[in-house]
Amino acid sequence: MTAYDVVIVGAGPAGASAALAARRAGASVLLLDRSDFPRDKPCGDGIAPHAVEVLVGLGWRTRSTATGRCRHCA
Repeated sequence: MTAYDVVIVGAGPAGASAALAARRAGASVLLLDRSDFPRDKPCGDGIAPHAVEVLVGLGWRTRSTATGRCRHCA
């Protein structure tokens, strides 16, 4: 049986970011999700501006973070 320092359930933006941060800190990480990837439903349809800064700081690069596109809806 393999032992892990950190087990994260949910590989959406928050779980994947937590796994990345833990791994960069030297932890052995197991990231679990019930869905197959890539999936049809994207997560993170609405991300707060500060959260985008955190994701970019972790090295996430997407078209949205590269262009700084921001959409506001009521």
